[in-house]
Amino acid sequence: MAENAATTVVVAAHLDDAVLSCAGALNPGVALVTVFAGDPPVGFLGSYDASTGARSSHDRMDERRLEDRAAAELLGAIPVHLAFPERQYQRRSGWKGLIKRGGAPIPTRDEIADALRAHLEQATRVYAPAGFGHNDHLIVRDAVLALRPDAVLYADLPYTLGAEPAAPPGITGRSVEVVTLNPDRAQAKVEAFACYGSQLDPLEAAFGDLLDPTRLGTERLFAAS
Repeated sequence: MAENAATTVVVAAHLDDAVLSCAGALNPGVALVTVFAGDPPVGFLGSYDASTGARSSHDRMDERRLEDRAAAELLGAIPVHLAFPERQYQRRSGWKGLIKRGGAPIPTRDEIADALRAHLEQATRVYAPAGFGHNDHLIVRDAVLALRPDAVLYADLPYTLGAEPAAPPGITGRSVEVVTLNPDRAQAKVEAFACYGSQLDPLEAAFGDLLDPTRLGTERLFAAS
């Protein structure tokens, strides 16, 4: 699928999502906008970060943004990082219903849409997560669709590995396109994903080998009719 780089925007919920799920659209000059790329509150250590051995979530986010820039550079995409802290850093009910003390406010769909507006208004083609597997993906999808109902939704890997979903969660009336990356593109995808070293071990522990081009060489899109 050829993309007009100057007018294509790929929106992701988290750093690494788009490279893993929609690399076929990440051609040179395409904007890669990650919503939940902001810093955690000062002194806050997220539960997921802690489980992966991080001692500081602030340092971990610095590391992850550097990883994203390196991955985008390999593909020629232009990374854009919005300032919303991701779910593990938010002030919400946690384990046994306890409120995470010191967590960041939970953004609304409309707040996310407002932050995305300038990036999407002039784009000819927009991609967004379909919303499989993670609530952050769902709210980003809904924020994008509030602005651009014509956005193409991509199946969220690795959550949909081995599956062939016919539609995004809670959405009907979209056509399905299965994109098979050519061998060079699939290899470039796994090389870019390998840049996310801080996330690779925990993701592979849950989903198996994610640096195998034969596993990641197929992407699934849902286009508005």
